[in-house]
Amino acid sequence: MAIVGTTIADLVPSEKAMASRVDLLLPAKNPLINSGLAVGGPEVDAVLPETGSRKQGLAFIEPLDTTKVNISTDDITQDGESGKLTADEFSVIRHEQNFAWGYADLARMITAYGIEGGISAGISQYWNTRFQKTAVASIKGVLAHIEAVIAAGTTGTPTAEQVAKKDEYLKLIAGANNTAFSMTNVFKAAATAEEYADMFDTAIVHPNQYAKWQSEESSSFLTPAQTGSQFASYRGFKLIKDTSFGEQMTVFARTGGIAFGARGNEIENERLANKGNGGGANLLHSRQGFVCHIQGTNYAGATAPTLDTLALAATWNLAVPAAQFGFRFIKHAKPF
Repeated sequence: MAIVGTTIADLVPSEKAMASRVDLLLPAKNPLINSGLAVGGPEVDAVLPETGSRKQGLAFIEPLDTTKVNISTDDITQDGESGKLTADEFSVIRHEQNFAWGYADLARMITAYGIEGGISAGISQYWNTRFQKTAVASIKGVLAHIEAVIAAGTTGTPTAEQVAKKDEYLKLIAGANNTAFSMTNVFKAAATAEEYADMFDTAIVHPNQYAKWQSEESSSFLTPAQTGSQFASYRGFKLIKDTSFGEQMTVFARTGGIAFGARGNEIENERLANKGNGGGANLLHSRQGFVCHIQGTNYAGATAPTLDTLALAATWNLAVPAAQFGFRFIKHAKPF
């Protein structure tokens, strides 16, 4: 009797159907989108098409100038002043990435997720993890830029401009690595965002800090079941677990701190007839174009950045005043 084995082609009879399933699962399981930290819109969609430069401009509306106002009078000969709505753009990068899986890798994915929908679930989890890694690496790069500006205004003989910039950027970092985590530092840091302070509602937290809050009966930690979402919360902040910032830093962010958008996932099943010494093999390719940009910054790096490149200080510049920037970095001692 002939031995019959399951191939990728057996599980993916239609590449278009598989791509559609992946596209449905991606936003459903994406923690950046579901936390509200990442938001899209037509301005992000405009950067996504495959044609055109990967480096483009992301338009944004500048806040209205609140320093000017007309005081009403009864003088009918006096004209009031008027202002205008202005716009600018951030420099952003569109990421073009892909990966492929052979049968053995897909078999492991199927084992973990179950055959029905296993491949699409595995690919969706893969890309959502890539999205989160891209976002975190970008945040780390912006933090490195902020720390470099602070250092330049502190060491040696800085210019008056460097000192002024340092003083402004110091608003973005609070606490110290030799003191316990303090919500006072969080609220004080958020307060530097002025009218945007109440929009801070998400925290990127190390699993050990997460575990500490979870273990403290008197803390304000709520499980996902208690919040009715896929996120636990602490003091009202949705928690995204990530080890990238270490045990001594927790990152707090406001709604819409990341501009995010993704094209439809492209699936291609490739038959490699002569591989396996002529026995044949299959490769399932997945290609994804996306934008994952830290709002309020300009991208100044390479056209095809790695995660290591995104994490460099030289890759980023802050493009808005510190008060308008959507992230605050809280230093603290290790939780345990």
